[in-house]
Amino acid sequence: MLNEALRKHLQGRPAGPADLWLTRSDRPVSVDVEPLESGWQVRVPSSGESQHSSRADVLDALGRAVGWDRAFGRSLTAAPQETLWVWIPSHAVRGIVWRPSTPAVGIDYIAKARDAWDLLRSRALQGETMTYGDLGHALGGLHPLHDVPQVLDVIQRWCHEHDIADLTGVVVSQRTGRPGRDYWRQNGWATLTPAEQEMSWHQSLRALQKNPGPEIAPF
Repeated sequence: MLNEALRKHLQGRPAGPADLWLTRSDRPVSVDVEPLESGWQVRVPSSGESQHSSRADVLDALGRAVGWDRAFGRSLTAAPQETLWVWIPSHAVRGIVWRPSTPAVGIDYIAKARDAWDLLRSRALQGETMTYGDLGHALGGLHPLHDVPQVLDVIQRWCHEHDIADLTGVVVSQRTGRPGRDYWRQNGWATLTPAEQEMSWHQSLRALQKNPGPEIAPF
């Protein structure tokens, strides 16, 4: 349960170094991992990387945990200088020590909002959306649940104060394809039916396509 909670907390951050305790292995392996929605993506190091566990040890531990067949295992060992990424399900990890190299502290959310403005404005003009995770990655690895909403608050506040359609409506959940709860609440649509919310949201997106606001972030 703790491993799963950590994975969900880290989801959306870029890959980073970690010590992984995998099922059917007694010792951890030191690798780069990226938390994904349903598991972990593990980087298999090339031969000779001193800061990680050896390639052979990583492949052996992954093979034990996932149980891949011998032919697949041989294909992974065929090119020792090639860096590989392997996805494993969350239940294959017994424990993890995450060692972030660039912890997200002291974030200037107004500066990040300025960077986000151009991205969101471009999506609005094209009639497209982007996920919280994609925006977090584009802004340097911000957490989609903890950091991205604070960036969007800056943008949303300006839109409401200047009576233009809420530009943050182009940012959606990967799971639902819709904006998060704060979007509906801040726009006064939280009590509407889902169908009414959908209609109001799409009307706002059409308004943004015509007028997405200033070309340069106004704050």
